[in-house]
Amino acid sequence: AYDVCKAVARQLSAIGITNIHSPVLDVNVNPANPEINIRSYGDYPDIVAEYALASMKGFQDGGLVPTAKHFPGRGDSDVDAHYEVPVVEGDWDRLEAVELYPYRRLIENGLDSIMLAHTAVPAADPTMEISTVSKPIVTGLLRERLGFEGVITTDSITMGALMEKYGVGKACAKAIEAGCDLALNKTEDEFRDQGFCELKRFVEDGIIKEEQLNASVKRILRMKYNIGMFDTNGIV
Repeated sequence: AYDVCKAVARQLSAIGITNIHSPVLDVNVNPANPEINIRSYGDYPDIVAEYALASMKGFQDGGLVPTAKHFPGRGDSDVDAHYEVPVVEGDWDRLEAVELYPYRRLIENGLDSIMLAHTAVPAADPTMEISTVSKPIVTGLLRERLGFEGVITTDSITMGALMEKYGVGKACAKAIEAGCDLALNKTEDEFRDQGFCELKRFVEDGIIKEEQLNASVKRILRMKYNIGMFDTNGIV
């Protein structure tokens, strides 16, 4: 896993790519999972952590920023977040033992970035809010409880799980409000304007504080600095 990911990182770095949305840390304990399935390293937390850690180090040594996903876990689900909201059941002890175990291992070893899951996790947020826009999950669990200081990004903001509830603009703004640093708005159309305008409104209305935005910018700049982008200006 280390050798493969380092080779991938060297190839992608050579054409100017600096970040990869991998490794997948989902523990695929549900054999009916239609989305994670073989994207997972397995159905045991320790195996997933072992391979993901090797992959993370391979990406880093090859010059890429790895982004582990999908926090806090989407392996125990039989629905696809592209179309509806998966629910990861279980109490807190189960969440700690299974879903969170790989994240703790990688965070302890210098993980740079984490991607949120469009998933409801009642053990972490009893209101059943989608993780991407849940402050108890993004800030309370990931930042405060797990002590993660790197960059947090959303999954694709246009996936059905979020779109159906909030639409693109509000989803982008609420994700940043919850504590995300980046919103993955992959479209090149009016959706991008919607995301910007709604985020701007949240700031103007005082829902999102300037200090929070400054902290996010600092984390993003630090991540770029750590992989040498200030030295190369992003040019290979």
